[in-house]
Amino acid sequence: MNLFFKRSIFVSILFLSPAFGATSSPVTINGKPLSDVLKPGENSVAYSITIEEGVRGIGLSGMGGNFQFNTIGFPEAEVTNIKKEFTQLSAEAQGGFFAGRTLRLSSPIGNYEGGKFLATEEMIVGKSGATLTFAGSLLESPKVTLVGRYFEFLSSYLIKPKVLYFVSDQDDALIKGIEVVYAETVQMPFLIDGTIDLVSGDTEHPFIFVGAEKVTIEFHEKALQ
Repeated sequence: MNLFFKRSIFVSILFLSPAFGATSSPVTINGKPLSDVLKPGENSVAYSITIEEGVRGIGLSGMGGNFQFNTIGFPEAEVTNIKKEFTQLSAEAQGGFFAGRTLRLSSPIGNYEGGKFLATEEMIVGKSGATLTFAGSLLESPKVTLVGRYFEFLSSYLIKPKVLYFVSDQDDALIKGIEVVYAETVQMPFLIDGTIDLVSGDTEHPFIFVGAEKVTIEFHEKALQ
């Protein structure tokens, strides 16, 4: 499979939010200690944007407990590349899984390359501690829930998404879950690309969520200590 759009995009992403310096806090959000960001009694942090001209989605990176949210945009040439890649993947998609209203794929190690996965109501992939990899894949469902520890997306796309969940039930995980809410009207394909380990919170390759208008991270108790 010839993917037009690889991780070289991170060289040309336009980060529209200001950068913040790191702090000595065990967990920080855009350079601020988590304890200063959270409201009393809460354990989650949200980042919201408005999808408009020049604003394409949300970026998320994490390393050593330091998390950075960004608003992202692309040059028009990259937008064209994304559209071309989505069109090619759609034309090449063969088989895949169709399960009517709900699709469930439970595997400790899931490597999904190409193909189209369709669920009219909800898609649930993975299990506790799972490693899931999607390369050039198309996931069509209003609600997608990914369960596991490590997730990797390479030039993959969501179709008609409303919400995407990353879920970990491991007690030693820094992140309990991530919720990605998508805008109803977006003028380009919903690209998803990046990696994340929910136990460490590290993103080997920063995540980009094209079309996302809100990303919420729910932390486990150990992040609040």
